Amino acid sequence: SEVELSGLDIDSASSLSTPLEETLGPADGWDSAYGRTRGAPLGLRREYARARFGASAWEISGLEPPARAAIEALAILRQPVAPAAVSALSPGVDTEAALTSLVARQLVDAVGDGRVVLHEVVRVDVLAQLDHETKQRLSAAAAELVASTGATASGPRLAWQAGDDGALGSMDQITRVREVCWHWLAAGERDRAADVLLADRELSARSGGAGEFEALLDALGDRPRPRRTTGGSVHETAQATIVAVPLDAERLRALAALRIEIAVRGGRFTEAFERATASPGAVSPLLHAELTLASGDVAGARRALQRLIGSPDASERARAVAMLA
Repeated sequence: SEVELSGLDIDSASSLSTPLEETLGPADGWDSAYGRTRGAPLGLRREYARARFGASAWEISGLEPPARAAIEALAILRQPVAPAAVSALSPGVDTEAALTSLVARQLVDAVGDGRVVLHEVVRVDVLAQLDHETKQRLSAAAAELVASTGATASGPRLAWQAGDDGALGSMDQITRVREVCWHWLAAGERDRAADVLLADRELSARSGGAGEFEALLDALGDRPRPRRTTGGSVHETAQATIVAVPLDAERLRALAALRIEIAVRGGRFTEAFERATASPGAVSPLLHAELTLASGDVAGARRALQRLIGSPDASERARAVAMLA
């Protein structure tokens, strides 16, 4: 179903404007701004910023370098974070001054507990203007930051140590693994993304049924890995050619095995059998025989198990005999 959202009425719109003017300064033209935006809250805030800072108030390219560095860090992190996390991705920037400027322009929202976040509309605009190299650099820094804020032997790390502002430090392990993987993928580091997923293989297998980890596996297995190429004009080099570079065979087998395990735990035995057949070496011969049986091919399973009766591994022989029985 669809729900049509209307703008604020004039009284509610005034209650939005009053705190802005009291906190950040007066802005003229409220009545005409309300008419242009039809009461849309984000539109009203944009019009307020334009009245205070000029028509280009929301043009990302016109921001001062510190403010632009801060808003780019927020766009990459894509969740409410404290200034410490922004500083971790934009070293050398006066983060407090930059965020104050961005909040005054209404490009950044203050959550109320010390954290700040971008509206999705603003985030999309910022990402669209990020050059390829900057996006990869910031994504790699975000991956390392999010990974570093997990619980250690002495507990979660503090804000001034690694940008652990509560939002990052309080992530559950499932969310942390997913976030780190997506950041490495955005950085063009498919190998590192795969290693993160495989390092928490049991967690990934147990939690994969809802689709979060299978979406990561899709991205790891099907997308090309960005790689910088040398030579050519300055323009060509700046754009960076995308070259399809597959993951190495060992990682591919491990990822295939993880996907099969997720399917098995979800009761999707036919799918697991088909994937195991399409990925030789991803699972053991005994598990492949079990999947063959679970898929309904009793004769095929019997043939596979009979071959395993002569296995030099006593445990494998015993399990094969038990399954045949």
